[in-house]
Amino acid sequence: MTIINLNKVKDLYYMNLIYELNKTKDKLDLFEKKYSKDFLAFEKDMNGAKKEEFEKWDNYMEWKAFYKTYKMLLAEKRDFDEGNIRVTE
Repeated sequence: MTIINLNKVKDLYYMNLIYELNKTKDKLDLFEKKYSKDFLAFEKDMNGAKKEEFEKWDNYMEWKAFYKTYKMLLAEKRDFDEGNIRVTE
């Protein structure tokens, strides 16, 4: 029989959350460096663009996904840090 300590599980989950958060932030940083602006400024430019540029559009879609994921992970980390978690079976 294997016994799993609940606190160890929480620690592992939190470490994975931090890893995913940092990995996603690194992707956001790459796009910010490439376009010399943050996502919201880039999105505004894309919405106002008169000419379609496929590479920019592809980057926009990928960047948007990373941006949403980052926001979700930040909220999850905030919940975890504030103790707003529940472990279920």
